[in-house]
Amino acid sequence: MLSVGLVATDDSFMRVRESSAHCTPRRTNHARARSGADRAQAGYLTNVVEPLVSAPRVLLVIEATRDARAIDATLRRAGWQPCRTRVTTTEELASVLREGGCQAVVVDCRLRRLDVLGAIAAVLDHDVDLPVIAVSDIFDNLAVETMRAGAADYLLLDDVRRLPAALATELGKANERRELRRAHEELSTSEARFRTLARATNQIVWTIGADGRVDGPIDDWTAFTGQSLEEFSGEGWLDALHPDDRERAGAAWQLAIESGEPFETEYRLHQRGDGYRWISSRAVPLRDASGAVIQWIGADRDVTDHLGVVRDLATERGFHARLMATSPAFFCAVGADGKIMLMNQAMLDHLGYQLDEVVGAAFVALLIPAADQASVEAEVWKLLGGNESVTRELTMVRADGGELLVEWRATPVFSADGEIHHAAGVGIDVTERASAEAALRENEARFRLLFDAAPLPYQSLDTDGVITAVNDAWLESFGYRPTTWSVVPLPSSSPPGTANACGTCWSASPRTAAPGSSSSWSAPTARGSSRPSMPGSASMPAGSAARRIASWLT
Repeated sequence: MLSVGLVATDDSFMRVRESSAHCTPRRTNHARARSGADRAQAGYLTNVVEPLVSAPRVLLVIEATRDARAIDATLRRAGWQPCRTRVTTTEELASVLREGGCQAVVVDCRLRRLDVLGAIAAVLDHDVDLPVIAVSDIFDNLAVETMRAGAADYLLLDDVRRLPAALATELGKANERRELRRAHEELSTSEARFRTLARATNQIVWTIGADGRVDGPIDDWTAFTGQSLEEFSGEGWLDALHPDDRERAGAAWQLAIESGEPFETEYRLHQRGDGYRWISSRAVPLRDASGAVIQWIGADRDVTDHLGVVRDLATERGFHARLMATSPAFFCAVGADGKIMLMNQAMLDHLGYQLDEVVGAAFVALLIPAADQASVEAEVWKLLGGNESVTRELTMVRADGGELLVEWRATPVFSADGEIHHAAGVGIDVTERASAEAALRENEARFRLLFDAAPLPYQSLDTDGVITAVNDAWLESFGYRPTTWSVVPLPSSSPPGTANACGTCWSASPRTAAPGSSSSWSAPTARGSSRPSMPGSASMPAGSAARRIASWLT
């Protein structure tokens, strides 16, 4: 129930405290006993002031007891129950206002103890939106003065039944004014915040009229370009753009004005004393309640350095892409889910796949033989868990069912937030090399069998003249046992034969042979006697060529 203040005596002001009554209009037995006309009037008043039920207080500044009783009766018929508190001075009135809670004020124009205009001024000083309704028994010059002083309405006491409706109307207007002021304050705060943020990020902030024409100074633009208001007004701002960008930027701006859609483009803008800078420009329309554009708000951001980084990054990515495309090595990226993200052409060609056949497929299930899948998958998940790089040989299955042996090295790659993004692997097809190594090992095994089983004595020397191997016939021929034979180097200044395997000397004198024929050498036995080598058993080319042969017959 709305609480109302009311004067009780001729020399006092009264105000309302919050009423503890229910917030719904109630009709007493006395009201029910009234005439039909009175009931109709009461019903009219109740319906009219229904929006005021939520208002907590109304302050009455009235001295005449008769008038106070009339207003009290009118408000009671409207369903309000007033509570009264006495005040006697202007200071007390101001104190009541400061305590708050009053939504409206009703003031008598015939106050004797208080200047009515001063009372209105005190109310409006407290809250400019607080509605003031003046009442009097006549409409005279004082009534006009009260309206000029800020009273929202003026009622004759003979027409006081209109008071509840007048209160409802003025409270509604006051709420609208407060909301509008709050909206303007929020808009101003938002704009100030936007400008502060824009300046903190080194942006040019600007506002332009709904028709796209400059309607005032733009300090940021002037500071950046050096253009004055007269110079950039109209289409003059285009003069600050690079000649190659003017037509494109101007057309984009005109299209935005005509369509009402946001404007966004990039152009080169001349910075005073620093040449042209790349600018990213964006503007959005500000609309009123009907949707009509009332203003454009925009910001220009210097993106020169950013574009440089983007270009460098694009160049680097292009280089990496070309490197992967032309490299004979394999490259494959496996995502955190174990599925293939990327594979270069060399790997696709060797495996016999197309790119769309492998992207999104599980790496292990597609490329690893069934027998190896368990061990390889365990290593893959360890790698994707952030483990260090892994190097190993992998057997991979081709699309036609064949197999490749790949020497593979993989390492985890992390995102900026430290999470694993993917694993990158580089490999080389070593299938042919492995086959060649296997064939070489097989040939070496065959040679060793022949070497050991040969009936003639054989020895093998490396390029430094060190005996690296002898066969059983050699040991038997020179009287050595395998357990006592050791390897020693031959002096580089003498032909084979200066020192034997046990450190004793070979004969320093070669047996002379006919020109162009082989030379033979005498070799000491294990007992110190000299035993000639088989004549013609080893030819000795000039210089150190014999050492590079690596083996010959003794």
